[in-house]
Amino acid sequence: MRSVLRVLGTVSAVVVLVATAGVTAGWISPDADPVDGADAADLAALENRASSTERADDALPAGCTTVAVTPPTSADERLGDLCVPEGAHRDVAVILVHGGGGFGGTRGDMSGWAEVYQFAGYVTLSVDYLIFGETTRSPVYPEPEQDVKAAVQWVRDHAGELRVDLDRIVVHGSSAGSRLGGQVYVSGDDPYYYGSEMWPTTPDHVNGFIGFYGYYTGLSADEERYYGGARSSPDPDVQERWKKANTVVNADGAHGPALLIHGELDGVIPVGQTERFADALERAGKDVTTKVVPGADHGFDVVDGGALTDDGRAIARTVLDWLDWQFPQGRPSR
Repeated sequence: MRSVLRVLGTVSAVVVLVATAGVTAGWISPDADPVDGADAADLAALENRASSTERADDALPAGCTTVAVTPPTSADERLGDLCVPEGAHRDVAVILVHGGGGFGGTRGDMSGWAEVYQFAGYVTLSVDYLIFGETTRSPVYPEPEQDVKAAVQWVRDHAGELRVDLDRIVVHGSSAGSRLGGQVYVSGDDPYYYGSEMWPTTPDHVNGFIGFYGYYTGLSADEERYYGGARSSPDPDVQERWKKANTVVNADGAHGPALLIHGELDGVIPVGQTERFADALERAGKDVTTKVVPGADHGFDVVDGGALTDDGRAIARTVLDWLDWQFPQGRPSR
């Protein structure tokens, strides 16, 4: 089932917003073909506006703490900012995955959204993952995906103390974080991903997905480094990485509903990326809602430094309404 809503104008959201989220970077031409992914520009040509500065733990809002989400076997420890509303709260956890093109950004870039969710009664975990560059070993894939999956596992392992329902874990990603979130959404519990970067026995599937201006066809900066070879490589391992990374092709593996949001005038990631993923989910019989924001560009919901824009506050109300519809408090999820 697919619902389509075009968000008209800007309205006030009933939320308190104290944000430090960063604007994500991107590289895809607005004229790029959303079907085959087109060509990615060289890494040096990318515009990276994402913040690379970590916040001190004492800068976290009340009710938030920093935790290690990866297992001891992981090559690098990944951290997450866990925020739990005080007192009684909803039994839904939202895992927040920042953008930055895969080569920038930090978990702090999603703290504005964490504030929205915490105010509305949702547990959140804003996570870091492997950020790659010109010297990062190749292939990079699937370590960033494994890092996000490990965060899902961490929430599952701590669901009791967090008072979270194991059937109510949602991933919310922006731009590159949406690409990773989409990957997690369609590849739950796939043994391909299990290894030293993940907890060995804990399930990693999520129960829903919120994607902001994402790209889902396997696009990446420095693709040959990311996948260990070109899309045309005859190496079967490289071919498998490219196939696994195409969230559109793997849409039938999605578990739970999806909310896909994109700016109509996105000059970084064409709106066709979201439309193509939504079409694939619909063909697979999944519950998907798409929302196109007229006149909006990439990163329309945040400004440099992270505060939510007026459009961000408006879409926050839409996101909260969708969550309440799909994961109603006190009743089984849809």
